[in-house]
Amino acid sequence: MENAIPKSIDRVNNIQLSRYLKIYNKFEKNFKKKPKIGICGITYKNNTSLTTKSPGEQLYNYFKKKNKIYIFETNELNNKKYIIEDNIDTFFKKSDIIFVCYKNKIFNKWKQFK
Repeated sequence: MENAIPKSIDRVNNIQLSRYLKIYNKFEKNFKKKPKIGICGITYKNNTSLTTKSPGEQLYNYFKKKNKIYIFETNELNNKKYIIEDNIDTFFKKSDIIFVCYKNKIFNKWKQFK
């Protein structure tokens, strides 16, 4: 029997990427230069190191040749291809457009930078 759960997860993740890109396109025109992208959460969720096809990784792959990217991640990563900003305050100050890819209380700190 075919397992529908992985296909459904991929479909939801692809919907998230489309949704994120609509948001980006809405705000990109407000910047004179290419906006710097902040990705809060390159992994799938809190307490995992898995990044393969995660919404954060899809954003990274989409923007990596077009924009400067900053990543803030609380999980330990096995993949060394990402440069992680370890200070959330610095991350928020450097990023022009920030995408929050999963729920984590520490990401709520963005409210201080509005």
